[in-house]
Formats: sequence, structure tokens, C-alpha cells
Amino acid sequence: PFDLDDLDQERQTLFDQRTQVNREVKTLQGHLAELPVAPTGTPLEEVSSAEILTELQDAQRILATNTQVRQRHAVAGDEARVAPPPTAIGLQVGEARIAEFVEALVVRHSPYLARLGNT
Repeated sequence: PFDLDDLDQERQTLFDQRTQVNREVKTLQGHLAELPVAPTGTPLEEVSSAEILTELQDAQRILATNTQVRQRHAVAGDEARVAPPPTAIGLQVGEARIAEFVEALVVRHSPYLARLGNT
């Protein structure tokens, strides 16, 4: 009932198929080993490039707005350094009056001050 030659032929065919499959597995394992490893944090799901582009454009608009505000503040700061605020002008006038008053006192009382220095 069994033909040994047929069984040997079938065995050889299966052996050859298994050998070929194992060769392909080793080839694919070699290719897999050569692939770069994805960096930590790489999303598992595909991310839409359109969404990323929209986020980038939003960030660029915010950055441009921030730059404009910084420039306006820098200009305002320069103007503030050039022209003192009204309260500072009032303080300067007051200080000048005090200096004049002290000078007048010194002139007026210089004879007395000179005597104090000589004693």
C-alpha cells in the first residue's frame, strides 16, 4: 500500500520547501536588523502632516506677534529713557530749588560758617 519512493520524494520536496522558507526568514531577519530604531517618543499612530503644518504656522504667527510686541516695548523703553515722565521732571525742579536754597543759605551765612571753621 505504501510506495517508499513516493514517500521519499514527498519528504525531499517538504525538506526543500522548509529550507527555502528558513533562508527567506534569515534574509528578512538580516534586513530587519539593519533598519534604524525609532527614537523614543515616536507616535505609534500616523500623525497628519496637515495638522503639524497648521501647528507650525500657528506657532510662527505667535512668535511674530511676540517679536512685534517686544520691539514696541523696546522703542517705548528708549523713549522713556530719553524723556523722563512728568513726575520725574517735577522732582528735578524740586531738587534744583532745594539746591538753590541751600546755596543761598551758604552764601548768606558764609561769614558765620567761616568763623566756625576757624575756631
